[in-house]
Amino acid sequence: MRLAVAGQKGGAGKSTLAVNVAAELHDRGVHGLLVDADPQGTALRWAQLARDQGHAGPDTLAVGEDLRARLPAALATRGSAFCVIDCPGRLGKRQVGAFMLAQTALGDRAVYREALAAGQGVTRYARGRVAALEVRHLVDELEARVGHAPAG
Repeated sequence: MRLAVAGQKGGAGKSTLAVNVAAELHDRGVHGLLVDADPQGTALRWAQLARDQGHAGPDTLAVGEDLRARLPAALATRGSAFCVIDCPGRLGKRQVGAFMLAQTALGDRAVYREALAAGQGVTRYARGRVAALEVRHLVDELEARVGHAPAG
């Protein structure tokens, strides 16, 4: 499964969504890769913060304009079942992959930012909160679309 989180507007929550989907898949025991293709490096900073605080998370890779050349090899060497790509907030060479229209809606919630600052995905940081439920539903939907049965 490859999911590119992309859009034309910066500050819309793309990095937050990418990090939380990747974190939830990791927490479900699915080995995958979080790719930071955004020059701002939010996903990469989150992954470093998570490691610094002792939290397990998905493998993370920063890529630039060479995404198409580097990604297949990175996926092959890591044996990743999923790849979530955090794209920049503008159209350009880094906007790759297909756009997936998800039925699940995610609200703009402060707990997403709190979880990022804590180096965790929202599903671990705030298990019982609405934001965690939204991300779980989104990941369930993504797994159903690609033919993977949700774990647990």
